[in-house]
Amino acid sequence: MKKRKNKENKESRLYYLNHKNLIGEIENYGYVFKFRKLLFTYLCVLAGCILAGLLYKLPLYGYVVIIVFALLQTPFLVRNYYKSLYEQRRFSDASKYVERMLYYFKAKGKVLDALNDVEKVFPEGRMKDCIGNAVRHIQDTVDENAVKDALEIIEQEYSCRRIKRLHAFLLQIENDGGDMDMGVETLLRDRQIWTDTKVMFQKQKRNVKILGMISIALSFAMCLITLYIPMMFNIEMLDISTNNLVQISAVIMILYFLRVYSGLDKKLCINWLDEKEAEVDKIKKMYEMYIHYDVRKQGRKFFLYSAVLVIFGLILAVILHTPAPLVISGIVALLLVNYPYFNQKTVGRYLKKQIKNEFPTWVVQVSLQMQNNNVVMSIARTLETAPAILQPAIEKFIAETEAAPEDVQPYNNFLSEFNLTETGEVMSTLYSISSGSGADMQTEFKEILKRNNNMLEKAENRKNDDKIVVMKNMSVSKPAIAAGFKLLVDMTVMMISFFVKSTEMF
Repeated sequence: MKKRKNKENKESRLYYLNHKNLIGEIENYGYVFKFRKLLFTYLCVLAGCILAGLLYKLPLYGYVVIIVFALLQTPFLVRNYYKSLYEQRRFSDASKYVERMLYYFKAKGKVLDALNDVEKVFPEGRMKDCIGNAVRHIQDTVDENAVKDALEIIEQEYSCRRIKRLHAFLLQIENDGGDMDMGVETLLRDRQIWTDTKVMFQKQKRNVKILGMISIALSFAMCLITLYIPMMFNIEMLDISTNNLVQISAVIMILYFLRVYSGLDKKLCINWLDEKEAEVDKIKKMYEMYIHYDVRKQGRKFFLYSAVLVIFGLILAVILHTPAPLVISGIVALLLVNYPYFNQKTVGRYLKKQIKNEFPTWVVQVSLQMQNNNVVMSIARTLETAPAILQPAIEKFIAETEAAPEDVQPYNNFLSEFNLTETGEVMSTLYSISSGSGADMQTEFKEILKRNNNMLEKAENRKNDDKIVVMKNMSVSKPAIAAGFKLLVDMTVMMISFFVKSTEMF
């Protein structure tokens, strides 16, 4: 409750107006920020607001509104800048930690030795302190779970799927033994793909922010045309700069531009380690609905609804002596009849997209379990940690293999409802390894990982591209739409003013 209250305070506009709170927050991120630098920032913002007011010929109240709003936004923009640097450093530290731990563990074979070596790599900071706490916990604790608990100290500070997967692999090898080479190679390649795609994603987001700033600047400049055309051509009757509606719309537009910029700025200070999955219950419900959805049965039910609607529209048409109700009800009925089909297609496309995004990640989990387990056991042991979208299929696979351990059907049935070539090829190879019918199991397994790496890279890029497309469209369209409304107001006022003054002249 206290943590939630603190978070609400930090999101309050008034919280960061106290410069001590803002400077303290920045220091928590590991940076030094002096009061005079904050004061200079406020002066720059103030100068920018005055310039905007002068350009748009605003009255005094316009200056006051813009300045107050901008000054309330400024502390958040300052905080976001340093938070962005902090989150990028956290991501870099996490990536470096995964890589170094794998190399040192491969060389030493012990988690404690690897942690000691990794701690020396990092400069003073949160990651070094976190690793140091984990090392001291192992050294000072006499408990069989000491190593596991120590690694959880790092996981709590850096909540990241890759770090948790790394720790699970290290504990598995240290406790159960097995050949670690393939697992180390798999995790190193996974880290490389993750790092490359995230760095590219960060670069794309920065480019989108620049694009948004250009769009805001162009929209801001374009809306000045209606104010300065009369001055340029000495047409006083078209001067609308003193009109109340024009001035109010200018203030609203400038405030909106500031809000859009603040939103773009906030997109760059997200937690790059946070990889949110769809809610387990929600995605499982959608999965079950899609699998057991009877289009024909639902089609018959919606056909009855449509028939009732058409009859009702016909009755209204007769009573009102107009065909409009019948036409409208017919259109709605046509949509209702096809709703079950379109609904299944929409849900199916969403689930397929989720499977394509998460399946490569799950294959990495299976490959790590296969260091010292057979195929069926490896798949079964991933059930709890597998992405939510795949859990129903894994449960079904476990049940089918228990009934027929040697049968190929459980492998063929895995996600067969979605007709995905990638999943079918991987499951076919896994069956070949499980049954021992392959020519060279090691070669086959490497081929799985090679194909999976390609899928993993495509999945990461696909997830990033979906977010970038939405962000890019919004960053360009929002300022342009606001400018369009502003120009519409100005042109309307200009036309009315022209006709009124023309009438007065004659």
